[in-house]
Order: sequence, then C-alpha cells, then structure tokens
Amino acid sequence: MTAEVWDGEPPAADDRGDWEEQAETQRHSPSGELALWGVAAGPMDTYVHLSDADGRWRVRVYCEGRREVAVRSLRTRLAITRYGEGSDWRTRALEPADRATLFEPRPPTRAVFTTDMHDRPTPEDQALLSALGDDGRLGYTELAAVTGMSEHTARRRLQRMLREGEITLRCDLARPLAGLPTAMIYRTSVPHSQREATGNALARMKQVRSCVSVSGPHNLLVIVWLHGLAAVDPFEALLADRFPDLEVRDRTAVLHSAKHMDRLLDLQGRATGRVPFALPPS
Repeated sequence: MTAEVWDGEPPAADDRGDWEEQAETQRHSPSGELALWGVAAGPMDTYVHLSDADGRWRVRVYCEGRREVAVRSLRTRLAITRYGEGSDWRTRALEPADRATLFEPRPPTRAVFTTDMHDRPTPEDQALLSALGDDGRLGYTELAAVTGMSEHTARRRLQRMLREGEITLRCDLARPLAGLPTAMIYRTSVPHSQREATGNALARMKQVRSCVSVSGPHNLLVIVWLHGLAAVDPFEALLADRFPDLEVRDRTAVLHSAKHMDRLLDLQGRATGRVPFALPPS
C-alpha cells in the first residue's frame, strides 16, 4: 500500500497501473490521522498522518491486485438454533398509539436447524418464489398472471408455504439512510446452561438484528445495527450489565454491504440489482 498526502489537487494516477477500482470520498479527521481498514482483514497497523490539526480531507483511492489474491483459508460454522432474525426486527418508528392499531406483533421466532433437508420446491412453488423475489408486493391476482396458474392455486400454494415456515416475508431498509450506519458482528461465548435464556433475551434487544447459536469456540453469533461507531461502547456496556457471563470474543465492524440477501446495494444501502437465489442441482 502507498499513501500520498497533498495540499492541493493531486495529479491523475491513470498512468500508474491497470487499476481495477477507483473511488473518491471526503472524510473528517479530528486527530489528523487516517486509519486504514481492509474490507475482509479489518484494521491495518498503518496510520496515515494528514496534518497536526483537525480538518476535512478529500480521499482518492486506487486499487489493483485482486486477481492475484488467493483464498488461504476458510472457516465454516454451523447454525444450531435461531433466536431471532431480520424478519423479527422492528424499527420502532411508530408511536405506541399507532402500534396499537396494528396486529399484535409476534415475538422473535426460535427455530432449530437440522441436517434433514426440506422437500425440493415444486416447479409451481419455484415460479411463485421467483415472482415474489422480483416484487414482494405482488398480490394473488398478479402472481397468477405472472406464473400462469389460477389465482386460487397461487393463494393456496403461497399460504401453505407461509404456514409451514418454508418462506418468510420481510421488509428491509437502506441501513445508512435509516440512521443506522454501523453494523457490528459479535462472536460471543456464554455457559451452555445459559445459552438458551441469553439467546432469547438478546433477540429482544432493539439493537439486535440477528442472534444465532453456532458451532465452534464462540457459541452465540450476534449482529447489531447501531446509530454510529459512537454507539458501540454504550452498547457493549449494556451487554456487560445485562449479561455478566457473556464474553465478547471477537467483534467486526461492517464497512459496507455490497449484497444483502439477493439484492445488490449501492454505497447508501439502496438496492440496485438482484442476483436470484439458485437451488443446487438435484
């Protein structure tokens, strides 16, 4: 990595290599130091000295060499029990009186994962899932028109999949635009005898987007959405107060999500495209 600090417009870097990525942004640095983070590796040991005073800086980044990067290792953790996930999460944007006019919200859903596979969806069910993946707002009449089946059949099949838990409806949002720019992934450990109670309690915290027990040395994986990096310390203090036996073994800050579920995202978290989920060959 090479870093240059200029007091004016730097010369173009087009002649310095076959750049794979280029980007520009602005950053405020109260300390005059710029910390560097790798998308996958996290914080680097290198700091760039910008100035001896507070200032706002324009940053231009060039990148090359991704083609030469090889996967050195891969870690796999199996999900065991889900205590809460994205479809359970609420923005809490409504006043209590407004929430009272809606259906009673369901508690976070607990699900135990299994090695037994569900039956492969029929072609008709796959057609419904594909249509809803393109537009989750489609009604039964539109679904029938898109899939070529009758409205009654579309309704019956979709309601069965919902009732049996084969699919889940959820509404996501552009996290940075919603005032939740910071996502943190916590790998935590808790005594086995407390895992169930702790997982259920964590899933009910307003900051927690997902909580799952997993295999490996850290038995609870927790994903949270926060109002900024300044909210990380208060949240961890809250964890320590509520769950004194919970140990945070590792924490990762998500700098940018390029893809969420099957949606490609821009820098503001808005969907720009879709890569549909594909079933493995039968």
